[in-house]
Amino acid sequence: MPRPISELIESLAKNGCKAQVVSISRLAEAESALLELKRSGSISTDFYPELTKYFDFDYKAALPEARSIVIVASPQLPTRVFFGSHAVIIPPTYIYLDIWKKQTELVTDFLRPRGYHVARARLPFKTLAARSGLGRYGRNNICYIPGMGSFFRLAAFYSDMPCKDDGWGAPKVMKLCQTCKLCMDKCPTGCIPADRFLIHADRCLTHFNESENPLPAWLNPEWHNALLGCMICQKVCPLNKELSEKSENAIEKFILAETQEILAGTAQENLRPTTVTKLESLCLADSDVYPILKRNLSLLMPE
Repeated sequence: MPRPISELIESLAKNGCKAQVVSISRLAEAESALLELKRSGSISTDFYPELTKYFDFDYKAALPEARSIVIVASPQLPTRVFFGSHAVIIPPTYIYLDIWKKQTELVTDFLRPRGYHVARARLPFKTLAARSGLGRYGRNNICYIPGMGSFFRLAAFYSDMPCKDDGWGAPKVMKLCQTCKLCMDKCPTGCIPADRFLIHADRCLTHFNESENPLPAWLNPEWHNALLGCMICQKVCPLNKELSEKSENAIEKFILAETQEILAGTAQENLRPTTVTKLESLCLADSDVYPILKRNLSLLMPE
């Protein structure tokens, strides 16, 4: 492994992160892998735009001289947030701002003094992590990283740091998943099949509660267990055994009046400033999140 790359990975490790670097030439393969899932019918044509709407494979618009992609994983436990006296869970990845800023700072502060440039990459992070050797897939199609389980947040960056040789290869699956079916048995919507390590994402609870579309009638309200997404398959997973019962309390707590504002569906511009500040700190004020907050929170609040 070239010295700048190994030193970058070591520097990130000292700050609690894990990373891999791959050649920019792998970008086309990553995009082709997604297209093949659509072509083969593994991902439905209707769901494909939803899956890929945040991706941008045109690296030249971000960093024309890019020669490598840096994939970084930072540990992130589920976050416990209090709305009044009631606590709800936000799974890893949804609260992203501070972690992304830190990841950007760590990569930039290492590479720029060495004469390299860095730019944000909007790519399929999980695909990059699995194919670079940073992580492996579980039966639930979630990526796992040694020492972090599935509790982490990924980021990717373009750089003009050279990378001729990398560990790119076919994605691997966790050995334990070959014989374990806990996630499949516990999934309330039955989206984890027995015959492949690719879930039926359009049946996943996360797909429904992240969308503004009305929840289907067959979806049992009692299945909801997190403010966004779902924690069921991750909580029962033996690979998360040492982490599954842990969570971090959010610094921000919503008092009863603020909670009632949200449950009433108050327009963001009419919320009290304290509510807005707290929502923003938890990345709950985003344009694709706040519109579903009333519904999702209502499903979790006691009668």
